[in-house]
Amino acid sequence: MNSKEINKTHFATRDAHSKTYAIIEGELIMNEELPDFAKNIFKEEKYSVLGRFSHANPKISYGKSIIPAYGFSIKINKSKNEIINLPLVNFPIFPVLEPSEFLVFFTLLNKYWVARIKNIFDAIFVFSQLIIQSIKLSKNLFNFEFIKHSLSIFKHRKDFILSFSYHSIGVYRLGNYLIKLKVIPHDLFSKFKNVHSPKKGIENYLKNKNISYNLFIQVSENIKQQPINNLTKEWKNAEWLKIGELKFPRQNTQNIHDEIWENINFNPFENPDYILPVGKIQQLRKETYKTSILTRNNINITNNETKNL
Repeated sequence: MNSKEINKTHFATRDAHSKTYAIIEGELIMNEELPDFAKNIFKEEKYSVLGRFSHANPKISYGKSIIPAYGFSIKINKSKNEIINLPLVNFPIFPVLEPSEFLVFFTLLNKYWVARIKNIFDAIFVFSQLIIQSIKLSKNLFNFEFIKHSLSIFKHRKDFILSFSYHSIGVYRLGNYLIKLKVIPHDLFSKFKNVHSPKKGIENYLKNKNISYNLFIQVSENIKQQPINNLTKEWKNAEWLKIGELKFPRQNTQNIHDEIWENINFNPFENPDYILPVGKIQQLRKETYKTSILTRNNINITNNETKNL
Protein backbone atom coordinates (compact mmCIF):
# COMPACT_ATOMS: atom_id res chain seq x y z
CA MET A 1 0.00 0.00 0.00
CA ASN A 2 1.38 3.41 -1.02
CA SER A 3 0.45 4.76 2.39
CA LYS A 4 2.60 7.90 2.43
CA GLU A 5 0.60 9.48 -0.38
CA ILE A 6 -2.75 8.01 0.68
CA ASN A 7 -2.47 9.07 4.33
CA LYS A 8 -0.60 12.31 3.65
CA THR A 9 2.25 11.49 6.01
CA HIS A 10 6.02 11.78 5.60
CA PHE A 11 6.47 8.09 6.46
CA ALA A 12 4.91 4.76 5.49
CA THR A 13 2.06 3.72 7.80
CA ARG A 14 0.51 0.40 8.79
CA ASP A 15 -1.82 -1.37 6.33
CA ALA A 16 -4.46 -1.59 9.07
CA HIS A 17 -4.92 0.43 12.26
CA SER A 18 -2.89 3.15 10.56
CA LYS A 19 -4.07 5.98 12.82
CA THR A 20 -2.33 6.11 16.19
CA TYR A 21 -4.15 7.89 19.02
CA ALA A 22 -1.66 7.29 21.82
CA ILE A 23 1.46 5.37 22.86
CA ILE A 24 1.54 4.78 26.61
CA GLU A 25 3.83 3.01 29.09
CA GLY A 26 2.82 0.93 32.07
CA GLU A 27 3.10 -2.49 33.68
CA LEU A 28 1.28 -5.80 33.89
CA ILE A 29 0.84 -7.04 37.46
CA MET A 30 0.08 -10.76 37.57
CA ASN A 31 -2.57 -12.30 39.81
CA GLU A 32 -1.22 -14.18 42.80
CA GLU A 33 -3.52 -17.09 41.98
CA LEU A 34 -2.95 -18.26 38.42
CA PRO A 35 -3.82 -21.52 36.65
CA ASP A 36 -0.83 -23.87 36.81
CA PHE A 37 -0.16 -23.64 33.07
CA ALA A 38 -0.01 -19.83 33.32
CA LYS A 39 2.23 -19.90 36.42
CA ASN A 40 4.88 -21.74 34.44
CA ILE A 41 4.93 -18.93 31.86
CA PHE A 42 4.37 -15.78 33.93
CA LYS A 43 6.81 -16.38 36.76
CA GLU A 44 7.48 -12.75 37.70
CA GLU A 45 5.15 -10.53 39.73
CA LYS A 46 5.09 -7.79 37.08
CA TYR A 47 6.32 -6.86 33.61
CA SER A 48 6.78 -3.55 31.79
CA VAL A 49 4.24 -2.88 29.05
CA LEU A 50 3.89 -0.62 26.02
CA GLY A 51 0.37 0.12 24.74
CA ARG A 52 -0.89 1.62 21.47
CA PHE A 53 -4.44 2.89 20.88
CA SER A 54 -5.46 3.11 17.24
CA HIS A 55 -8.30 3.17 14.71
CA ALA A 56 -8.89 0.11 12.52
CA ASN A 57 -9.18 1.97 9.23
CA PRO A 58 -6.20 1.35 6.90
CA LYS A 59 -6.65 4.92 5.64
CA ILE A 60 -6.15 7.71 8.16
CA SER A 61 -9.31 9.78 8.62
CA TYR A 62 -8.95 13.42 9.60
CA GLY A 63 -12.66 14.06 10.13
CA LYS A 64 -14.51 14.18 13.43
CA SER A 65 -17.15 11.58 12.54
CA ILE A 66 -15.68 8.06 12.68
CA ILE A 67 -16.91 4.53 13.27
CA PRO A 68 -15.63 3.51 16.74
CA ALA A 69 -13.57 0.57 15.46
CA TYR A 70 -10.66 0.85 17.86
CA GLY A 71 -7.54 -1.15 18.58
CA PHE A 72 -5.44 -1.54 21.72
CA SER A 73 -2.14 -3.33 21.09
CA ILE A 74 -0.02 -4.46 24.03
CA LYS A 75 3.69 -5.30 24.12
CA ILE A 76 4.67 -7.21 27.28
CA ASN A 77 8.41 -7.18 27.97
CA LYS A 78 9.17 -10.44 29.74
CA SER A 79 12.91 -10.01 29.24
CA LYS A 80 15.31 -8.32 26.82
CA ASN A 81 14.93 -11.11 24.27
CA GLU A 82 11.42 -12.27 25.17
CA ILE A 83 8.48 -10.05 24.17
CA ILE A 84 4.76 -10.89 23.91
CA ASN A 85 2.67 -8.90 21.39
CA LEU A 86 -1.11 -8.88 21.79
CA PRO A 87 -3.09 -6.83 19.24
CA LEU A 88 -6.65 -6.40 20.54
CA VAL A 89 -9.80 -4.83 19.07
CA ASN A 90 -13.10 -3.62 20.53
CA PHE A 91 -15.19 -6.12 18.52
CA PRO A 92 -15.27 -9.67 19.97
CA ILE A 93 -15.97 -11.62 16.76
CA PHE A 94 -14.71 -11.75 13.17
CA PRO A 95 -17.38 -10.68 10.64
CA VAL A 96 -16.91 -13.52 8.12
CA LEU A 97 -16.50 -17.29 8.36
CA GLU A 98 -13.93 -17.50 5.55
CA PRO A 99 -11.11 -15.04 6.29
CA SER A 100 -9.76 -15.42 2.73
CA GLU A 101 -12.85 -13.57 1.45
CA PHE A 102 -12.12 -10.67 3.78
CA LEU A 103 -8.46 -10.66 2.72
CA VAL A 104 -9.50 -10.33 -0.95
CA PHE A 105 -11.74 -7.38 -0.02
CA PHE A 106 -8.97 -5.75 2.01
CA THR A 107 -6.45 -6.17 -0.83
CA LEU A 108 -8.86 -4.68 -3.39
CA LEU A 109 -9.53 -1.74 -1.07
CA ASN A 110 -5.80 -1.01 -0.86
CA LYS A 111 -5.42 -1.30 -4.64
CA TYR A 112 -8.34 1.09 -5.14
CA TRP A 113 -6.80 3.78 -2.92
CA VAL A 114 -3.48 3.49 -4.74
CA ALA A 115 -5.18 3.56 -8.16
CA ARG A 116 -7.11 6.73 -7.24
CA ILE A 117 -3.79 8.52 -6.90
CA LYS A 118 -2.03 7.05 -9.93
CA ASN A 119 -4.58 6.14 -12.61
CA ILE A 120 -8.31 6.97 -12.63
CA PHE A 121 -9.11 4.25 -15.21
CA ASP A 122 -7.44 1.59 -13.07
CA ALA A 123 -9.38 2.97 -10.10
CA ILE A 124 -12.71 2.51 -11.92
CA PHE A 125 -11.83 -1.08 -12.82
CA VAL A 126 -10.72 -1.97 -9.27
CA PHE A 127 -13.79 -0.24 -7.83
CA SER A 128 -16.05 -2.54 -9.87
CA GLN A 129 -14.19 -5.57 -8.44
CA LEU A 130 -14.54 -4.07 -4.97
CA ILE A 131 -18.32 -3.80 -5.38
CA ILE A 132 -18.56 -7.46 -6.46
CA GLN A 133 -16.48 -8.60 -3.49
CA SER A 134 -18.54 -6.41 -1.13
CA ILE A 135 -21.71 -8.16 -2.29
CA LYS A 136 -20.08 -11.55 -1.65
CA LEU A 137 -19.08 -10.45 1.84
CA SER A 138 -22.44 -8.94 2.73
CA LYS A 139 -24.14 -12.34 2.95
CA ASN A 140 -21.93 -13.16 5.95
CA LEU A 141 -23.05 -10.10 7.88
CA PHE A 142 -26.66 -11.16 8.43
CA ASN A 143 -26.12 -13.32 11.47
CA PHE A 144 -27.34 -12.72 15.00
CA GLU A 145 -23.91 -12.34 16.65
CA PHE A 146 -22.63 -9.79 14.14
CA ILE A 147 -25.84 -7.73 14.23
CA LYS A 148 -25.91 -7.82 18.06
CA HIS A 149 -22.35 -6.55 18.44
CA SER A 150 -22.73 -4.00 15.63
CA LEU A 151 -25.77 -2.51 17.34
CA SER A 152 -23.85 -2.37 20.61
CA ILE A 153 -20.98 -0.51 18.93
CA PHE A 154 -23.47 1.87 17.32
CA LYS A 155 -25.14 2.50 20.68
CA HIS A 156 -21.74 3.36 22.21
CA ARG A 157 -20.34 5.12 19.13
CA LYS A 158 -19.69 8.34 21.06
CA ASP A 159 -18.16 6.69 24.12
CA PHE A 160 -14.60 7.45 25.16
CA ILE A 161 -12.01 5.15 23.55
CA LEU A 162 -10.65 4.05 26.95
CA SER A 163 -14.09 2.83 28.06
CA PHE A 164 -14.27 -0.12 25.64
CA SER A 165 -13.30 -3.73 26.30
CA TYR A 166 -10.72 -5.11 23.87
CA HIS A 167 -10.50 -8.68 22.55
CA SER A 168 -7.88 -10.85 20.88
CA ILE A 169 -8.29 -11.36 17.14
CA GLY A 170 -8.81 -15.10 17.11
CA VAL A 171 -7.22 -17.81 19.23
CA TYR A 172 -3.76 -18.26 20.80
CA ARG A 173 -1.95 -21.33 22.05
CA LEU A 174 -0.74 -20.65 25.59
CA GLY A 175 1.47 -23.57 26.51
CA ASN A 176 -0.69 -26.61 25.72
CA TYR A 177 -3.98 -24.71 25.97
CA LEU A 178 -6.05 -22.80 23.39
CA ILE A 179 -7.20 -19.41 24.67
CA LYS A 180 -8.81 -16.10 23.83
CA LEU A 181 -7.89 -12.89 25.65
CA LYS A 182 -9.66 -9.67 26.57
CA VAL A 183 -9.10 -6.59 28.71
CA ILE A 184 -11.84 -4.72 30.58
CA PRO A 185 -11.37 -1.19 31.97
CA HIS A 186 -11.87 -0.39 35.65
CA ASP A 187 -13.26 3.10 35.10
CA LEU A 188 -16.44 3.73 33.09
CA PHE A 189 -15.09 7.09 31.84
CA SER A 190 -18.67 8.35 31.64
CA LYS A 191 -17.84 12.04 32.03
CA PHE A 192 -15.61 11.95 28.94
CA LYS A 193 -18.53 10.96 26.70
CA ASN A 194 -18.87 13.27 23.65
CA VAL A 195 -16.29 15.68 25.08
CA HIS A 196 -12.97 14.85 23.39
CA SER A 197 -11.49 13.37 20.25
CA PRO A 198 -9.86 9.99 21.07
CA LYS A 199 -6.33 11.41 20.89
CA LYS A 200 -7.02 14.54 22.92
CA GLY A 201 -9.18 12.61 25.38
CA ILE A 202 -6.42 10.10 26.19
CA GLU A 203 -3.84 12.90 26.56
CA ASN A 204 -6.06 14.92 28.91
CA TYR A 205 -7.09 11.91 30.99
CA LEU A 206 -3.55 10.57 31.50
CA LYS A 207 -2.22 13.97 32.55
CA ASN A 208 -4.38 13.75 35.66
CA LYS A 209 -5.29 10.12 36.28
CA ASN A 210 -4.07 6.55 36.07
CA ILE A 211 -5.85 4.01 33.91
CA SER A 212 -6.08 0.26 34.46
CA TYR A 213 -7.53 -2.80 32.76
CA ASN A 214 -8.13 -6.34 33.99
CA LEU A 215 -6.58 -8.98 31.72
CA PHE A 216 -8.61 -12.17 31.21
CA ILE A 217 -8.14 -15.44 29.36
CA GLN A 218 -10.79 -17.91 28.21
CA VAL A 219 -9.76 -21.56 27.75
CA SER A 220 -11.16 -23.89 25.08
CA GLU A 221 -12.16 -27.24 26.54
CA ASN A 222 -14.75 -28.32 23.97
CA ILE A 223 -13.93 -27.75 20.29
CA LYS A 224 -17.63 -27.67 19.33
CA GLN A 225 -18.58 -25.00 21.87
CA GLN A 226 -15.24 -23.15 21.65
CA PRO A 227 -14.17 -23.57 18.00
CA ILE A 228 -10.81 -22.38 16.69
CA ASN A 229 -11.69 -21.54 13.08
CA ASN A 230 -15.24 -20.23 13.41
CA LEU A 231 -14.72 -16.76 14.85
CA THR A 232 -18.16 -15.43 13.91
CA LYS A 233 -19.51 -16.44 17.34
CA GLU A 234 -18.34 -15.98 20.90
CA TRP A 235 -17.32 -19.08 22.83
CA LYS A 236 -20.02 -20.72 24.94
CA ASN A 237 -19.66 -22.26 28.40
CA ALA A 238 -16.10 -21.06 28.91
CA GLU A 239 -15.31 -19.02 32.00
CA TRP A 240 -13.18 -15.88 31.78
CA LEU A 241 -10.22 -16.14 34.18
CA LYS A 242 -8.50 -12.99 35.41
CA ILE A 243 -4.72 -13.41 35.18
CA GLY A 244 -3.49 -9.87 35.75
CA GLU A 245 -3.99 -6.13 35.73
CA LEU A 246 -2.61 -3.59 33.26
CA LYS A 247 -1.73 -0.32 34.99
CA PHE A 248 -0.77 2.89 33.21
CA PRO A 249 0.24 5.74 35.55
CA ARG A 250 -0.27 9.42 34.88
CA GLN A 251 2.01 10.47 32.05
CA ASN A 252 2.50 12.65 29.04
CA THR A 253 1.71 10.45 26.04
CA GLN A 254 4.45 9.90 23.47
CA ASN A 255 4.74 12.09 20.36
CA ILE A 256 2.76 9.91 17.97
CA HIS A 257 4.07 11.86 14.96
CA ASP A 258 7.59 10.58 15.63
CA GLU A 259 8.10 7.80 13.08
CA ILE A 260 10.06 5.77 15.66
CA TRP A 261 6.65 4.59 16.89
CA GLU A 262 5.57 3.69 13.36
CA ASN A 263 8.53 1.31 13.12
CA ILE A 264 7.61 -0.50 16.31
CA ASN A 265 5.42 -3.48 15.51
CA PHE A 266 3.01 -5.55 17.60
CA ASN A 267 3.34 -8.69 15.51
CA PRO A 268 1.98 -11.68 17.51
CA PHE A 269 3.82 -14.10 15.21
CA GLU A 270 7.10 -12.87 16.70
CA ASN A 271 5.96 -14.06 20.15
CA PRO A 272 7.76 -16.84 22.02
CA ASP A 273 6.68 -20.36 21.03
CA TYR A 274 4.51 -20.75 24.12
CA ILE A 275 2.04 -18.00 23.10
CA LEU A 276 1.36 -17.93 19.35
CA PRO A 277 -1.77 -17.33 17.25
CA VAL A 278 -3.44 -20.45 15.82
CA GLY A 279 -6.23 -21.14 13.31
CA LYS A 280 -7.04 -20.34 9.67
CA ILE A 281 -7.43 -16.60 10.07
CA GLN A 282 -4.16 -16.38 11.95
CA GLN A 283 -2.22 -18.16 9.21
CA LEU A 284 -3.58 -15.73 6.64
CA ARG A 285 -2.65 -12.82 8.87
CA LYS A 286 0.85 -14.19 9.38
CA GLU A 287 2.04 -13.52 5.83
CA THR A 288 0.18 -10.20 5.74
CA TYR A 289 1.93 -9.06 8.95
CA LYS A 290 5.32 -10.17 7.66
CA THR A 291 5.02 -8.43 4.28
CA SER A 292 3.47 -5.26 5.71
CA ILE A 293 6.06 -4.78 8.46
CA LEU A 294 9.02 -5.51 6.18
CA THR A 295 7.79 -3.14 3.47
CA ARG A 296 6.89 -0.34 5.89
CA ASN A 297 10.17 -0.51 7.78
CA ASN A 298 12.26 -0.68 4.59
CA ILE A 299 10.53 2.42 3.20
CA ASN A 300 11.02 4.35 6.42
CA ILE A 301 14.69 3.30 6.75
CA THR A 302 15.32 4.41 3.15
CA ASN A 303 13.60 7.74 3.84
CA ASN A 304 15.80 8.37 6.89
CA GLU A 305 18.95 7.51 4.95
CA THR A 306 17.93 9.93 2.18
CA LYS A 307 17.30 12.71 4.73
CA ASN A 308 20.79 12.25 6.15
CA LEU A 309 22.61 12.51 2.81
